[in-house]
Amino acid sequence: MKRALNLALLFFSLTILLTSCADQGGEFVITYNDQKSVKETMEELRGEGFKLVKKCMCGNKLKMHLWQSPPGLGIDETVQKAKDKVGVDGVEMNFALDINLPQPLPVFEVQDAPKDDNENNNPPTQQRRIKVAIIDTGLETYHNDLVPYQWFNQNEVTNNSDDDNNCLIDDRIGYDFLNDRSWPMDDFGHGTHIAGIVAKDFPKEIDLRIIDLKMHDGKEGDLFGAVCAMYYGITKKARVMNLSWGYFGDKSEILEKAVSVAEKEDILLVASAGNDTIDIDNNLYWPACFGYNNLITVAAWDDANNKLAEFSNFGFKHVDLAASGVDINSTFPNDTHIMISGSSMSAGYVTQAAAIIRAIDPSLSAATTRDAIMKHVKKVSSLNGVVNAEGILDLNEVIIAVGGPI
Repeated sequence: MKRALNLALLFFSLTILLTSCADQGGEFVITYNDQKSVKETMEELRGEGFKLVKKCMCGNKLKMHLWQSPPGLGIDETVQKAKDKVGVDGVEMNFALDINLPQPLPVFEVQDAPKDDNENNNPPTQQRRIKVAIIDTGLETYHNDLVPYQWFNQNEVTNNSDDDNNCLIDDRIGYDFLNDRSWPMDDFGHGTHIAGIVAKDFPKEIDLRIIDLKMHDGKEGDLFGAVCAMYYGITKKARVMNLSWGYFGDKSEILEKAVSVAEKEDILLVASAGNDTIDIDNNLYWPACFGYNNLITVAAWDDANNKLAEFSNFGFKHVDLAASGVDINSTFPNDTHIMISGSSMSAGYVTQAAAIIRAIDPSLSAATTRDAIMKHVKKVSSLNGVVNAEGILDLNEVIIAVGGPI
């Protein structure tokens, strides 16, 4: 029997805090350009005392590694020394993620990875298929409510090798970029909860496939993992990506470039506004505030009290609309369900809406999808001047507007 745990007003605030170079052990994200081969540039960096920490996936859209700075160098010196290399495009400190929760989630025992017999795959279908990447804490993909929506990499089998030549071994269902391993298990619960929101009551006429991408575990995560996960979703041609996390601080050009590449690939990004009761027009929160046409930012709405959730961030310029975000019952690890509140949950609902309408009309661009969702909100006077669309998500209305129901 599935159990529902009521965690009333458990506010998700996935806030990335910039830490000092010393705190991160001098780790820097370095991207490359086409003026010199990556191999030559890597040798030059090693010659300057840089030490390679971790590789990302490989491919034409991403040339990026994580490096340890030379001993004794400060942040500015490290950045300048790397940027002096002709083949280096960008250099940024690999800032850490810190999750700010007033109340912890329930602790649970993580189950072993299910055995993969390589027979599971995305079966041929006459249905319209839509791929959604959830970039988060991973998913419990064997949760009974999520199994039907699991995505499989058809070019990879579980055999301890890299069959699809993307520099990742056995990435059958996605990847864990935090721990650099093939099974992106959810040991925190946040990603599983969002996936359940996206999948709940999803139209049977559409073949939803969720790409499982892990980049933090509720305790730690970083820029490198987040950007690697975004590029994975891009290369696997997700049509919608959920980014229910963020940070206050200086804008990351490396993160922004990933948003820009997603825009060029016509991928809609759905970001949470955050849960600090802050006007993010004045205190910029990333990636929510990048302002690209393929990015839609969501605040949390309190359905029971018919108002913006007390914890939710807002901002007329950078927050596009609100959606249900208080006491949301959804999937949780160990095949359970719990109630959680947060703008992350709200972003889950908008992710679902975007996936449905892009499946109904595949010709819709990411920007047109965003505009349709915003144009057909349910107007609420209390949101005037608070969020850009001045309303809350109206799924039925936007489905009709794009040619539905299915």
